[in-house]
Amino acid sequence: MNILKEKFFNIKTLLSFILGFGVLYLLFTKVDFPELFKIIKNINLFYFLPALIIYFTVFPILALRWQILLKNAGLKKKLKDLSEIIMLQWFANCIVPAKLGDLYKGYLVRKNYNFPISKTIGTIFVERLIDIIFLVILLAIPIFTIFGGIFPPIIIIPFEVLVVIIVILLIAIFLIKKYRKRVIKIVPEKLKKAVHLFERGISKSLKLKDIPLILVYSFLQWFTQIITVYLIFFSINLKISFALAMFIALTSALITIIPLTPAGMGISELAIAGILVMFGIEKNLAISASILVRFITYWCLVLVGGITYMLSSKK
Repeated sequence: MNILKEKFFNIKTLLSFILGFGVLYLLFTKVDFPELFKIIKNINLFYFLPALIIYFTVFPILALRWQILLKNAGLKKKLKDLSEIIMLQWFANCIVPAKLGDLYKGYLVRKNYNFPISKTIGTIFVERLIDIIFLVILLAIPIFTIFGGIFPPIIIIPFEVLVVIIVILLIAIFLIKKYRKRVIKIVPEKLKKAVHLFERGISKSLKLKDIPLILVYSFLQWFTQIITVYLIFFSINLKISFALAMFIALTSALITIIPLTPAGMGISELAIAGILVMFGIEKNLAISASILVRFITYWCLVLVGGITYMLSSKK
């Protein structure tokens, strides 16, 4: 059976979806549906359609970055192939909890290109570390701009989790690189090769000469997600500051790190609406905004990812 199907058809995934739909149900009980439909009916496509298009440019951007890391690690592949695998990875994250799409991404590379999964996971490890560092830095901008450096309660816990993850990842990289031989000696014999390849994937994938371009791609992938949210708000005449749109987009991404529901389903919608209400936005307008943001960043992703999965020869 396909690894993704195995993870999808289990009790943990079922419970995570029940939780997600439960939160959505609670959110919708607060809605005046006639007013909600009126807001969505009057959506300005001049802003909404570009938001949809811009959001999906994140996949070739991420593929360009990963192409550099994989090439340095010893695997050279076309942008089209890597974009497809990243789409399948994000689709997996939308239908199974705990960010298991990253493991699925490594599995797809091994399955299709006979490239060691441990080495691939090393490149993914580097990607995640870069993304998390960018997320922390970028999130600090609206926090200081809007809140004067005082962290709002809604993101204290996930932000602290993020910082802890960064520290753990940096320590792990330091220990693996500095004490590689010692680490390999103490691990069980059957894991020695995997640990060695994982370390090679980390150390070989990130070369000094490539860092500027990798940082540019990393910034662009976050910028596309921020500008998507900003344009969605404009499409329903919700004209808030760019800093607040940035805060909402990044907070929504931050919440998906907490492995309670697939891609933060339900929880992210609640957070977006809650932040907007906190800033004085009318309840129905706030909930409409959260629905439209997640329509593009979750449900459209599920649709396009599902079609890609059904048509893909790489799954």
